Amino acid sequence: MGVQLGNDAADGCRFLLLMNGSPDEVPFRLAAEFPSGSWVRLVDTAEAHGRASDRIRPGAAFDLAPRSFVLFGHEDWADREG
Repeated sequence: MGVQLGNDAADGCRFLLLMNGSPDEVPFRLAAEFPSGSWVRLVDTAEAHGRASDRIRPGAAFDLAPRSFVLFGHEDWADREG
């Protein structure tokens, strides 16, 4: 399941939360017409410390680990927050 939060927020904060409750890895593809720019992976429960910093762009694929969730921040906000 995927949810985008704050799409048109005045402060530019937009997040994408992806959740996988399956015991199997699930591929996720970000729609090519999704808002321009990249999304920065902020939290990933499949990572050892729960943190990561890679980016995905519209049209790109991402594999969700079994029973995990991933939080992305839109680059406009993530780059500003450092």
